[in-house]
Amino acid sequence: MQIKTGVAQQNSLVRSAPSAAPVDAVSSAVEADSQVSDQVALSPEENATEEFAGVLSGDAGQRIGHFVRTVTQESLQHVRYLSGAAAFRNVGSAVGSLTLTPLAIKMASDNAALVGGLAIGGTVAAGALGGLLGYIWLRNSDEGASKEFSQPTSVGKAVDISLDVVSGLNALPKFIYPSIYGATELQRANIYAALDQLPLSNATASATMTVVPNLVGTGISGMSQPGASYGRILLDSARLDRAEAARDLVFHENGHAVDYSGGFGLLGSNNWRAGFGKGPFISEYAGANRYEDFADTYEAYHQDPAAVTAAFPEKAEAIARASRQGPLEHAADTPRVREAGKAVGETLGKVPYLRDGLELAASLVGPVQMYRGAGDLIEGFETDNDSQKLKGKLNLASGLFLSLPGAAPLALASSLAGAALKGLASEDNPQAMKTANAWANRVLATSAGPVGMTIAAVQGELSANGLNFNDSQGFSAQGWKNSRPDRSYMLRGTIATVGGAVGGSLAGAAIGAALAGRTGAAVGGVWGQLAGGALGLGAYGVARALQNDKKTQHPLALTGGDKKFLGGLVGGALVGGSVGTGLGTYGGRALGELVGNMVAGPSGGVLLGTVGGWTGALVGAYSGAKLGSAAGSGRLFGKGPTMQTLARSKSEV
Repeated sequence: MQIKTGVAQQNSLVRSAPSAAPVDAVSSAVEADSQVSDQVALSPEENATEEFAGVLSGDAGQRIGHFVRTVTQESLQHVRYLSGAAAFRNVGSAVGSLTLTPLAIKMASDNAALVGGLAIGGTVAAGALGGLLGYIWLRNSDEGASKEFSQPTSVGKAVDISLDVVSGLNALPKFIYPSIYGATELQRANIYAALDQLPLSNATASATMTVVPNLVGTGISGMSQPGASYGRILLDSARLDRAEAARDLVFHENGHAVDYSGGFGLLGSNNWRAGFGKGPFISEYAGANRYEDFADTYEAYHQDPAAVTAAFPEKAEAIARASRQGPLEHAADTPRVREAGKAVGETLGKVPYLRDGLELAASLVGPVQMYRGAGDLIEGFETDNDSQKLKGKLNLASGLFLSLPGAAPLALASSLAGAALKGLASEDNPQAMKTANAWANRVLATSAGPVGMTIAAVQGELSANGLNFNDSQGFSAQGWKNSRPDRSYMLRGTIATVGGAVGGSLAGAAIGAALAGRTGAAVGGVWGQLAGGALGLGAYGVARALQNDKKTQHPLALTGGDKKFLGGLVGGALVGGSVGTGLGTYGGRALGELVGNMVAGPSGGVLLGTVGGWTGALVGAYSGAKLGSAAGSGRLFGKGPTMQTLARSKSEV
């Protein structure tokens, strides 16, 4: 927002329950878990051969297998609820923005706090209310849902195909300029002239720009609203008749839109990644808060980058990172594409609220795909349907990346890989379907970046220690029902997941910038956000699994020895994966830039530097996590635990 006068987020391991009631509560789950294991408990005499079969080839493997399934159920169910609530939040945010903004303008008279609080704060509150209503609706729907899964219909298949196509289109670089409402031809030309001076990815940061007569009378000359679904900008009419004043105002408000696009609206936005909100400031108005500091610095930077860089190097670097375009965006940024973007924006703007509706629909694709993916996986695991598992993995991947700021290239790669795998898979050929699922696992791990590589390394280490996990058995309808989060757990899980994503994004961008400059910051921000969110979600799933087993006195609850073993293995993987990611990003970027500069000059250096950084991060993460997990489990040094040590209780460890 801009003030009118200012410058423009054991072997005897099975324990008995103390009463019949807990036994009844978990008996079906125990039976399912027992069916999963292809191993039998080893007698003490057979322990001598455990180094050949693996320390997890006996009862410990059953306990850990049960734990993995429970964490999977808790995590997938929470993703399903969280993504469903996110879709409702987007709708609430859009409705709140469209209804409360005119009301704020009408009510405010030289009162910037009122108009900003009602228009921006009201939009955020409407989004939160929408999310809450979404959760309540999902919970009530689940309570009345039939346990029988319906067979796909022709309509359902058409919806699947449509969403897959839209997901792929959503992953492409944005090129449509904002639809401009209420402007004269001169004002429209001045707005376009200002946007043409910005990178295409920045010029399209907002979906609409509305020119408001005497907006300055409310106490502001412009406002950029951080809607959960899409961005909207308001501009004072009088400031747009002169080209220079129009440029300043458009730059400033568009700076807010770019800022918000780096996170979840006001939460974790780009200004959280540098020293914004702290002096020195580029203007007196910039000292109002970190958001205005970013917008004013953005405005000045895009008028004279050299001067701003010399005077405010840290902030200028953050603006440069936020303005940086990826290889696909850079290739799309041509005069012809820009003119096409203006024409499409103008056409959409001729029909009231059409652009708003389309942008809202586009914002729903990510969470809807995540919701469908989690639901498909739940159904696939429960019914042992490989086709559903394949759909779930691919939908979850594309939805996840469409929902993460800056992850569009990953969404595009996931959509392309998914289309190829679906084309190769056939329900009439079980082996082909299993092969497609195996490749989907690899695609999901790779597209999930370092966190996916780390998870793959952990799975490999568990297998090396003798765990034979079978995802086709052991998942029960009662287990999925029990994993539905109540309101308290929904709130905790949301805080853990979103908070982890914001914290991971900030940490990843900072570490990436230190290791590999702007390229490292961009890669680190995206994958840091993904890793942080995954860790938060995982922590929620682990806490719920441990608490449920303790509450029901589950016979397959982890022992103290199991927890110590898993803690060392996973902890080693996280440390090794983090170190490997940093070193791989730095080395891959350096090698890519060297080769690119030699082959195609500076532009080739930028492109191959980016590719090298991403590739190096993947290879480094997997290698480091593999080494770290082997060290953490003790297998690397030949000092791993025995079946007796894993069977020990917490007090014995």
